[in-house]
Amino acid sequence: MHEIAPAPRLIAAASPKGGAGKTMTTILLACEFADAGHRVLILDTDIQGSATSWFNASKAARFPLKNIAAEQITAQDAIMNRLQALLRNGEGHDVVLIDVQGTATAALSTAVVYSDLVLIPTRMHKFDVDQAIALARYVSGLGGRGRATPYRILINAVNTIDRNSAAFRLAETMLAQSGLERLSTMLSLRPTFATAATAGSLYEVANPNKAVLDARGMTRDLMNEVTRVLNDLEEGAAA
Repeated sequence: MHEIAPAPRLIAAASPKGGAGKTMTTILLACEFADAGHRVLILDTDIQGSATSWFNASKAARFPLKNIAAEQITAQDAIMNRLQALLRNGEGHDVVLIDVQGTATAALSTAVVYSDLVLIPTRMHKFDVDQAIALARYVSGLGGRGRATPYRILINAVNTIDRNSAAFRLAETMLAQSGLERLSTMLSLRPTFATAATAGSLYEVANPNKAVLDARGMTRDLMNEVTRVLNDLEEGAAA
């Protein structure tokens, strides 16, 4: 009897505007899951292809990117067919990270319907948070695979100065008043993250210094929280 492979977990990273950090979030999580021993596929559905460019640049620079593969697919029908195939066959992947442009409604809708979790990175400024809130409400209104698609807003690119600013406090108030779900883990504004998102990963740095080790700790916290959210969602669905 043919054994059916378990379906991978599908996690989408979406943002309504450039610079919010969806591709960086995708890359950092891919490297974390891969380092934890999971087999990861990055599905790049953004026409800009930034995640695919990172993957190709990393390979060209001879970074092994163990346990990570990447594909670029931008047509809505092709995205749907690919996600259906992955859910049906698994293909040896444990985690599929979908980098999706939030303004590309057709591609976004397709990715959302099939995803187990949608992450919405945002910087903590009023305009960015306004758009993240709108996207979160849009995502929460879509359903697929017999349930509403869960999402979490991820606060990104935070530094100490930002956290003490009136703009940051206003953004926090806006998120609190929205009543929308958000992760407790935040990503700091770190040159180390920008370097890793150019080529390679935090786990393929020779003689890692404190900045790299601190960055690893933060991205590991993010992966662990995302995993906890997925586990809780699965337990709730099974109850």
